[in-house]
Amino acid sequence: MSSVPPSLSTRALWLPACLLLAGYVLIAARSTLWDRDEPRYARATVEMLDSGDYLVPTFNRSLRPDKPAMIYWLMSAPVRVLGPTEIAFRLPAIVATLLAAGLTLLWGVRLGAPRAGAWAGLMLATSPLMMVSGTASTTDAVLLLCMLSALTAFHWLVRGRRPVVAVLLVGVALGAALLVKGPVGLVVPLLGMLTIGLWSCRSEVKARRLLWLIPAVAVGAGLFLLWALPANRATDGEFLAQGVGKHVVNRSLRPMESHGGQAVLFAFYYIPVILAAFFPWTLY
Repeated sequence: MSSVPPSLSTRALWLPACLLLAGYVLIAARSTLWDRDEPRYARATVEMLDSGDYLVPTFNRSLRPDKPAMIYWLMSAPVRVLGPTEIAFRLPAIVATLLAAGLTLLWGVRLGAPRAGAWAGLMLATSPLMMVSGTASTTDAVLLLCMLSALTAFHWLVRGRRPVVAVLLVGVALGAALLVKGPVGLVVPLLGMLTIGLWSCRSEVKARRLLWLIPAVAVGAGLFLLWALPANRATDGEFLAQGVGKHVVNRSLRPMESHGGQAVLFAFYYIPVILAAFFPWTLY
């Protein structure tokens, strides 16, 4: 696809983008930090700014190993400008959601279906689940943007377009996902890339391009370790023990802090949740 059709020109997209931005800001400003997690992220960001310690997140002056530090870095920037307000804490999620919708549209254009891409981006941005995640001071919207960025760069990689640049872009996106959410930020997009690659790479040449994921993962892991190793050293190994041992391994084995449950029951639970979370688009 060499160009965007006139009906999907950049100028034509400004109006819906501005309307979505205004809608998200309005939603974000209509409530206080109400979720259990929102005040914790917000308080940890304020403490990071107050202490000047951008290495180790804390909550009520105690170690907060639940998530890596990047979400607090992102939230600290608008808080410096706007003060500790709901909009400031939620602004990274709002921006990430709109960028994710834009990447979704780009996927449609690159795959030769620009109208489908435009509808997909609109569906993403206007679904109830995204409107909740995209106006909350949590990691979900930012993580989605990181994973979509990694998949977009991977698409360029398997098409053979500037492989070195594509590898670096995949690696940076994976590193950002790791810094936002930890191991899940690497595992989920990597599984997606391998699935897409093995399904679509019909020729041996394209299949060999999957090997480029090895240096890409190395770049992402390296970026993560640039923060993780000093943070773990500063806490005498406590960050790794709790961040991985408790919040990754233990959380995957048993319910914790209202997350998780019986796998069989959850399979049925998510069917109506998905239908409701993407309503009204699930009607189609």
